[in-house]
Amino acid sequence: MTMGPDRPFLVGLVCWSLILAGMRGIYNTMKIMNTDGFRQSLSIFPYSATVAETIVFGTLAVMVVCGICMYERQGWARWIYLLTMPVYFVQRYLTIIAPPPVSPVQPQDLGDAAQPLLQAPPSHTKEELMLAGLFALYAISIWILFSPLGRRFFHPPMYVDE
Repeated sequence: MTMGPDRPFLVGLVCWSLILAGMRGIYNTMKIMNTDGFRQSLSIFPYSATVAETIVFGTLAVMVVCGICMYERQGWARWIYLLTMPVYFVQRYLTIIAPPPVSPVQPQDLGDAAQPLLQAPPSHTKEELMLAGLFALYAISIWILFSPLGRRFFHPPMYVDE
């Protein structure tokens, strides 16, 4: 099954998925960018907020550019995608393992309670499952892009006219 001029359907699906996911991520990030929650979420990283913001926007922009370039049969975009997305996964993993923000409630604000109530740490299972699913999709997309079908699309055989 092909999509367009000799483009395998799965390669086209990966390209469009990258374009749409990257655009949606950029839109969602820009929507919450100037909020206090976004700034606070950037403070959990072991590097500055500017570096964290650059990584967020950089990886999303790379997704869009690689999707467009791979759709246009540019094989180098596969390698950029292969090398850039682990940075995205590390960034997402760091947000998952970060300690929860400190509660603004002070012990003197509790009133008559002799002991502050202990709260259970937040469950990250939803985020961990989502990250594992994204990584699985990444592995499948890499397999599609570097399979013989994908290699043939990005590097078609050269024919000599006689």
